[in-house]
Amino acid sequence: MSFVLLYLLTPAAYSQSTDFTLSLATVDAGMLNKKNLFDFQVTSASNTPKNVLLKGTVKYRNQPYKVSYTLKFLVQPGVNNMADHAPRAVFEYSSTSVKELFELFDRLPEGTLQYCVTLHSADGESTIAGVEDCTFGKNEDLFLINLVDPEHKAELYELNPMLSWVANYPFASSLTYKIKVVEMKKDQNSVNAIKRNNPVYEEKGLIQMSINYPIYAKPLQVGSTYAWTVDAHYKDLLLGGAEPWQFTIIEDTLLKINPQDISFYEFEKHQAETQIYAVDSLKLKYESFHEQDTIQIEYLSVEGKSLLKMPYPCMPGTNMMALDLKASDKFKHAKVYRAIIRLANGKTFTVPFKFIKSEFIK
Repeated sequence: MSFVLLYLLTPAAYSQSTDFTLSLATVDAGMLNKKNLFDFQVTSASNTPKNVLLKGTVKYRNQPYKVSYTLKFLVQPGVNNMADHAPRAVFEYSSTSVKELFELFDRLPEGTLQYCVTLHSADGESTIAGVEDCTFGKNEDLFLINLVDPEHKAELYELNPMLSWVANYPFASSLTYKIKVVEMKKDQNSVNAIKRNNPVYEEKGLIQMSINYPIYAKPLQVGSTYAWTVDAHYKDLLLGGAEPWQFTIIEDTLLKINPQDISFYEFEKHQAETQIYAVDSLKLKYESFHEQDTIQIEYLSVEGKSLLKMPYPCMPGTNMMALDLKASDKFKHAKVYRAIIRLANGKTFTVPFKFIKSEFIK
């Protein structure tokens, strides 16, 4: 009984004849292409060459995709490498798109497949018994399409976030994409949610590799977590999908900000320990004790790149400065920056701030 079970569970169980031996054990059925389709050998026990006909067929489970070929050749006594005869194979395809994908780009669609090869006499010699071997695999392109933004497990306050991805196929310009977003349920991971839940947004035929969550989709809800993925297609053929990621919509505390409520920041009493909001302008308070006084302010990105340097003349006494940042293209909404303030007496202060455009919080 154990022998029977072992035979049934072997991926490449094959039949042989006393004349020929054929095995597909060296073929990687999970990555079939023009080269490894013929990465096997036929061994002849005959003392003389024989005309034979080789037939190969790739079929998909639950899909109509099919690739087949025939190859007539003279098998020599001993070992015959089929890669040497591959250029003479004559192919047939289930559709034009399968043909184009295989012949132009050397790829097959994603899916579970069976690859079988049979060998028969090509001249009707009845003494040659037929030989067949099959192997099974799942053609799956890993890491050829990846999600980019928002990052996995990101917390977002945008209700229409930008969703972007990258395709590493050499023929990415010939592909279209299908995006799917689902709301996750309790105790689900992103993979299970994508497989089981109804989409809140799904769209196919996308040419670009990014899209804002559209207003015509079901609105995203604060406090909910969503899984999303993207599939790559060549015409009607699925090539692969990205590993699903997830993001959570959180309450946007910025929506509660009233620009008029933001007070002027006395930077001399602090040293980088507090991040403030700069809604259109950076509000600073500075007490000058000089008839003529100028402070120098340099704005840095979070990475430390210098963005802008400006001198600000000050009057004796209290200076309430609303430094306009909106007019510059250096500052992006909801991004963090640092203002480095240098006084005439040599003292330096750092003010971390988050820049906010007022139109996004009205």
